[in-house]
Amino acid sequence: MGYDVPMDVTSNTSEQKIPIYKTSEFSEIPFSSKDIIGYESFDKSFHIENYCALEVTGNSMEPLFSNGDIAILHKQNDYKNGNTCAIWIDHKEISIKKIIQTPSGIDLIAMNPYYPIRHFTKEEMQRIEILGKVIEARKRHIFE
Repeated sequence: MGYDVPMDVTSNTSEQKIPIYKTSEFSEIPFSSKDIIGYESFDKSFHIENYCALEVTGNSMEPLFSNGDIAILHKQNDYKNGNTCAIWIDHKEISIKKIIQTPSGIDLIAMNPYYPIRHFTKEEMQRIEILGKVIEARKRHIFE
């Protein structure tokens, strides 16, 4: 029943922190140190530099994300059809959307049905950059 197990249990994993960025905009390039607004605890102990967090602005992804929630990203520039990713559009706007491939390009889909689907043709896809795949949603204001 565990009586012979010491009561002093310590974890072998050290708590690490990843930077938090705001989804409203990056000043010049993605994930610049001057755009960090805080840090979030993260328990992955390998390749911590491949992860970051985004503070969500707006409600286009409700109920998955509300304004102020945190999206944990694996930084990568590729995606699979149906992934939810952070996308940098026209080097101005950062958006978290579900990506669906279509014969003519891709659709960026919000979870909130009041937001329209944004379509990018294959020619227009040069206007977007995939910043990373969302791997976790951390709710901040769920009980307000």
